[in-house]
Amino acid sequence: MNEKLLKETMKKLGVDRKNEIEYPSSKSTDLYISAQESLNNANIAFKKIPKKNTKSKNKYLLRLYNNNRPFLDFNKGFYPNNTGIGKTISNDKLLTEQFLAYANVNTPDTRFFKPNEYEKAAAYVKKQSGKCVLKPKDLRQSLGAFRDVDIDNLGTIWKQNLKIQKQYKVKEPLIIIQKQIEGLELRITVIEGTADTATLRAPGYIVGDGTSTIKSLIENKNEQRKKNNFHNKNPFKFNDALNTGLSERNLNLNSVLNKDEYLILYPTVGIGTGRDNIEISDFIHPNIFKLAEKAVTAIPNIQTAGVDIIIENLDSEEGTILEVNQNPAFQVNYFNMYGRKQDPLAKLFSSIKLDNKILKDSLKIEDLTQDDFDHFINRYRFLFNKQKSLSESIEQLLHKK
Repeated sequence: MNEKLLKETMKKLGVDRKNEIEYPSSKSTDLYISAQESLNNANIAFKKIPKKNTKSKNKYLLRLYNNNRPFLDFNKGFYPNNTGIGKTISNDKLLTEQFLAYANVNTPDTRFFKPNEYEKAAAYVKKQSGKCVLKPKDLRQSLGAFRDVDIDNLGTIWKQNLKIQKQYKVKEPLIIIQKQIEGLELRITVIEGTADTATLRAPGYIVGDGTSTIKSLIENKNEQRKKNNFHNKNPFKFNDALNTGLSERNLNLNSVLNKDEYLILYPTVGIGTGRDNIEISDFIHPNIFKLAEKAVTAIPNIQTAGVDIIIENLDSEEGTILEVNQNPAFQVNYFNMYGRKQDPLAKLFSSIKLDNKILKDSLKIEDLTQDDFDHFINRYRFLFNKQKSLSESIEQLLHKK
């Protein structure tokens, strides 16, 4: 994303500090607390149960009940219909891309390189007409990910990436290089096969006022972020990445931006670089939601996910899938900075409760609401398409042998 697109997008969204969502300082960012609130919203009974494993950071789980009978034990980061091979595939970027390709889902042009294949990587980058993205195969939250990679800075970024992989004890480091696609990066939340909300993952940025220095604007933005309990944990940082980025544009911390001039501060878009999360579902074309659902359909044993998509602009009807995350990091949904408030766990728990009623033969037709009926239709359609996609993927795998 560049500053021009960012400015146009924020203007169209009507983003203004005056309409930023403020959260009570007492509101916890712990997903267990959010889950309890969601269960109350969904009218689902639950109990807090101490875990047997006392070494676990989280000392308890949530046991959900239907007609006084337990039907689910919820642990943070556990999504019951994401199981086995699905987790293996979605946690492996190479496997994910292969299954998306089997389902004819659009993904970036991607290459994978071992640490000793720098020359091959350099040859690939040199052939590209534009910039590239470089990231590790087995790290999340944009750790070790870099944009605007070209043959001039590849060597430095290559070393930085491997250093980060070593820091996080990646056993078999592998570097991914993709042709960089310009546009808006979205996170589409898909719950049990149905797309729920779209969140814009805006890069860390500031807006000039004609008088303040970049340093002052960053400090002011950090103060602004304190209104958001989740984003307050990841303020803009004064570090080498910031200084390098400013220097490349002949700027420094004492430079003054023009009024309404946008400046993207870091080369990566991640939680650690202070990105803004903005709920924008009402601005996104339905085809983008269908694309996210198709991506989840393509991965066996995955039904709930956070799907990362690049679109050219808010009016786009097509996009490119970057990742399918089987752990969708719902904390972000509960603390978006602008847009509608979200409650994905309430929808997840309600869906699983209905599934349980069917499996236990306890669903009565007179108790079926219109929402329940719509849910069953969507679930049937999703599971039917998933089975079809899996069959086609297996067929392609067999033909490769």
